[in-house]
Amino acid sequence: MPIHTRRRSTPLRRRALLSGALVAGVGLSACSPQAPTEVMPERFVDPPYLAEDMDAQEQAEAEEAWEQISGWALDNATSEGALDPERPTTAADLTEPVVRQMTPRSAKAWERHVEADLAGDLDARDTVNLLHFHEWPKNFNRRRMEPVHHGSWVTDGEVYPAEGEGFDISMTVVTRAGLTWDKQLVSQDVNRRVNLRVVPEGDRWLVANYDGKLRITPSAKDVSPNV
Repeated sequence: MPIHTRRRSTPLRRRALLSGALVAGVGLSACSPQAPTEVMPERFVDPPYLAEDMDAQEQAEAEEAWEQISGWALDNATSEGALDPERPTTAADLTEPVVRQMTPRSAKAWERHVEADLAGDLDARDTVNLLHFHEWPKNFNRRRMEPVHHGSWVTDGEVYPAEGEGFDISMTVVTRAGLTWDKQLVSQDVNRRVNLRVVPEGDRWLVANYDGKLRITPSAKDVSPNV
């Protein structure tokens, strides 16, 4: 589902005031890393960049949308059960938590992706892994994975007014997980750059479209998760 985030030439500013409200809203630690060597909390959301050319009402709505959607993205990043190779993943595991914050049309599309994923469609699996990581790529399957979830976090958020109504939101969702690699436990970072179109529905913001890219890299040696 392609999304074309509308880029603007107007400079962006960091909305530091979001940090406290967001952390309180989704129950996260207020601490975020200030240097590569700082120990990272298990869960955190960095404040986003908001387009400057929004009026006061648009800014308030953008902050509300970011708070809801970033918390939803973090909650669905993965789970201990999803990372456990001994526990079969069910359609309910991959569907119910995710579609709660989606429009009906988007939810139906997600259910089709999940069905295809569990039937073995690797393209569909890539799509599902984007919002709820549950299956390592095929080349990892030769090695036994440990079901260790060190933490997930959201960074590099951007919020722009969308054409029509709603907002285009981009964010990086990172999950750090343990993996047994040649009999040695190492950490891998599952990095997802996620693009979302969100629209209002009463006092809620719902995901109408989604796309993005996923890559897996070794965790930085000088940054340790707080476990």
